[in-house]
Amino acid sequence: MRRAPRHKDANHAPLRTLWRSIGASWLDIVPVEGGEPDALVGWRGQSELIEIKNPDGSPNKRKPRAKQLEWHRSWKGRPVAVVLSFDDLLRLFEP
Repeated sequence: MRRAPRHKDANHAPLRTLWRSIGASWLDIVPVEGGEPDALVGWRGQSELIEIKNPDGSPNKRKPRAKQLEWHRSWKGRPVAVVLSFDDLLRLFEP
C-alpha cells in the first residue's frame, strides 16, 4: 500500500512536547490514504483528533487542504479540531 506524502507543520513537534509536558497523551497518526488528521490527543478522560496548522503561514495554509476536509467530513466520530497553538489545544478540553 502506498503511503501519502507527509509534511508536518513547523509547530507540530513543539506542540507535542508541550502537550506531553502537562501529562497529556499524544499519538501521531501515520497517513495511509492521505487527509488523515495529524494526531490523536487525550487529556482529562477525553480524546480529540487534531489537524495542526502553522499560525505563521499564509491564511490559506492555516486551513485544511481539500483531501483533509474530505477525510474530516467522512469521519463518524467527533469533528476533527484544527489547532494552531497550545492554547487551542487547551480550549478543546475546557469544561
